[in-house]
Amino acid sequence: MSRGKEGDTAAAEARAASGAEATAGAPSTAEARAPAPDLRLLLPAAALFSGALAFLPALELRPNRVSAGAKAGLAAAAPAMTAALAAALGLVLVLALASAYAARVGASRAGRGRNGAARRSAERRRAGAALFFAAPLPALLLAGLGAGATSRLAGMAQGARASLGAGAWLGLAAALALPSALAPAFGAGAPKARRLAALTAAATAAILAAAGLLDDLSLAREFVARRASFGAEFPRHLAYALFPTLAAFVVAAPLGRAAARSRDWERPVFLVANAAQVIPTLALLGFLVAPLAALGRDVPFFRALGVRGVGWAPASLALFLYALLPVAANARAGFRMVDPAASDAANGMGMGAAGRFFRVELPLASPALVAGLRTALAQNMGNAVLAGLVGGGGLGGILFLGLSQAAADLILLAALGVAAAAYGTDRLLAAAERALARRTAAGAGAPC
Repeated sequence: MSRGKEGDTAAAEARAASGAEATAGAPSTAEARAPAPDLRLLLPAAALFSGALAFLPALELRPNRVSAGAKAGLAAAAPAMTAALAAALGLVLVLALASAYAARVGASRAGRGRNGAARRSAERRRAGAALFFAAPLPALLLAGLGAGATSRLAGMAQGARASLGAGAWLGLAAALALPSALAPAFGAGAPKARRLAALTAAATAAILAAAGLLDDLSLAREFVARRASFGAEFPRHLAYALFPTLAAFVVAAPLGRAAARSRDWERPVFLVANAAQVIPTLALLGFLVAPLAALGRDVPFFRALGVRGVGWAPASLALFLYALLPVAANARAGFRMVDPAASDAANGMGMGAAGRFFRVELPLASPALVAGLRTALAQNMGNAVLAGLVGGGGLGGILFLGLSQAAADLILLAALGVAAAAYGTDRLLAAAERALARRTAAGAGAPC
């Protein structure tokens, strides 16, 4: 019996050893899924880029800003730039496919003694070279369009315009998708690769614009013609979005804290905030015109402030009301997430209500408060366009002027300004939110 047991034990040990050797020889999950470019996005984007520029018109040449005109392909308008774009796209494809193939082969040979770190470094170098050529591709496409516009507008009247055609828009969309398809090859560094590509594209486009290579595109001509107006209306648009949002934050954040502490406050606070959010923007502006006109006419104080049924007053009040809900909701959530044990510890240390609020509750709730401010401000950046409907100005005035004149490039100019303002403020507040979240987590993990 003892010899049988010893034999069984030896057989089990042998099976375990052979299993361990097989496991050691097989590629791990991390190796089998080596970072590589996303060919499911890369190949369709490259095909769309090539097809849009080869078969669709890239430019529309018009005798003036509103008339229809002739269409031209990029290859006919700027053959040299078209060849350069084709060469850059070819390099991107060759390098990306080489990186994807190397990642796949390397994963299949992971258990054969290959140096995994050196292999992955080589793959990242190939992907980095592909990203180097792909990142400035949107800006280079704009340069080609600018060169084509310059060559085709030569000899035409001063008021002639060269607008972007369907091929240009689809080509730009495809070029912007290429860095996102290459980013997975960088593994954990994929978000940084996407940001680097976006910054490269924006910086290259800015350099080209400063050098005057885009001056003959219709969008650039609209900006030059209305530079003074745009320079005055852009800060006004920012003010419409910023100041009503800050006023709503001052009002709604304490109300959100009160709602977090008491159900008696929660119902009326969110009844008002939800009611303001539900009413459509145009309807809310219409509701505000008559009472504000009466206040400005009959009350000297409001008349001295310039309150009227049109202008800045109805636009600012509507934006203030729309910002209440996101601020109040995030404030309620933030203060409800404060650990009661932290408040009890503050009480035990002898802190009063004010000290407990400023030193414990507010720091812990600050990421949620900034998130609410971020949501409200991004929302109001878009809603502030409607100030142009009630004579308030801002970028909405330029946008609605373009609509009334059927000038697509003027509409696009205002829309790009709104989008840039919304994106910039959102990124700033997102960075502040992340910083506060890290600081709160570090404070919560620090020893007492």
